[in-house]
Amino acid sequence: MKKCRFLGVKFFMKKIILIIIMITLVITGCNKVEEIAIEEEIPKVNYIFTENYIDELMEDILYEKVLLVELKNELRNKEKNKIEIVDLFDNKRPLAIMIDNHFMARPQSGLSQAKIIYEILAEGPITRYMMIIDQGINDDIGPIRSARPYFISFAMEYDSLYVHVGGSDEAKSLIKSYDIDSLNGMKAGSNVFWRITHKKIPHNMYSSSDALIKDANRMKYNKETDDFSPIKMYNQFVPLDSETKADEFSITYKKPSTSDVNGYVITYKYNSSTQLYERYVNSSRQTDEENGKNINAENIIIQKIKHHVIDSEGRRLLDMIGEGNGYYISGGKMIEIRWIKKSFDSQTHYYINDEEIIFNPGQIFIQVVDNFNQLDII
Repeated sequence: MKKCRFLGVKFFMKKIILIIIMITLVITGCNKVEEIAIEEEIPKVNYIFTENYIDELMEDILYEKVLLVELKNELRNKEKNKIEIVDLFDNKRPLAIMIDNHFMARPQSGLSQAKIIYEILAEGPITRYMMIIDQGINDDIGPIRSARPYFISFAMEYDSLYVHVGGSDEAKSLIKSYDIDSLNGMKAGSNVFWRITHKKIPHNMYSSSDALIKDANRMKYNKETDDFSPIKMYNQFVPLDSETKADEFSITYKKPSTSDVNGYVITYKYNSSTQLYERYVNSSRQTDEENGKNINAENIIIQKIKHHVIDSEGRRLLDMIGEGNGYYISGGKMIEIRWIKKSFDSQTHYYINDEEIIFNPGQIFIQVVDNFNQLDII
């Protein structure tokens, strides 16, 4: 790199010793010794520079700077792209809100902002949503409907504030016996729950996170928790280790018939460019009424739980305590899973080959079905 070199460097050492010893042994007997004179030549170094030395030196310096910047960027990108596992919720208690899914209730408000959405049959072939949502979502949320026992069990998994409008007798009993922090539209004022005019009763009861938290303050509920949900999530997308493709699939909760040509079918279509599953209800793109956003899912759990119809209204009892099978779908792939729930108020754990699922970033839809005949991989 250096273009300078030593030329004609010679080191001569020459010692000239002049010794003059004048011995005069003269008759007088007088002796005389002259001083010794020493001469030493100092070596000289001549530096020869090439013609473009300064320019070439500056090029080398700039090149080293570029290498240093590239190294810093590489280290920064490695740190940025480092796969980490994070908690799905912080220490603020989420809201678990019962959402109507009758055809007269659609489209609903708030679904696009939920972290987790459960969909389970409520009466007959009609499903109901329960969305787990952070505090601070001040858009309108609804329509809000009544409580059901199995939804209460799922809500307890997140130590959530449970939001509903009335409920079945069994649900009311469970809320009391488990001392659930309940925000009930049948007991709160119109400043917490209100009815909109463009939908009919009972499909028009709405609220907002801000209004619900104010009611929680009135009820003196604790709004923070140390009882964290064990659900974990990657900080970036991680492909599912599976060979089974699931680019498009549907879940049939009610088959079309002569009396109901539409029935009720949910369809998920994978968009590889966004890594999202686009959600369709009876072949129509599902949207959020409040903000107009499309409803998408990054993660879908298909959880098989045995259902039992318990009354003439078609209300159901679910065998949700114990364990069972299902599927986890993400990134265009599907894999078999196993779920375990040890008690009514304990967390449901989802496993792939004995390893608990770590979800990809984004919304989680948990589709509870009675049997896998409802699932159709297209």
